[in-house]
Amino acid sequence: MNEQQDFVDTFDAAMRAERELWVEMKGACPGQPGFNKSVWDKWLTAVSRCNAASRAMRQAFSGTKGRDLPQ
Repeated sequence: MNEQQDFVDTFDAAMRAERELWVEMKGACPGQPGFNKSVWDKWLTAVSRCNAASRAMRQAFSGTKGRDLPQ
């Protein structure tokens, strides 16, 4: 497997984990009925991982590793 595919797979796994937590949250954000702070915190961490994986994947495909690209 090539390095670029590793980035795609990491991004895909991060997105799946984020989606699973969103489903677990049942869309209940802070201040809404059913809000669960523990799940919310896990979801925020998952979103951060998605963002990091997305950035790494864009860098891998653009050939500009080590330079932060605009979002």
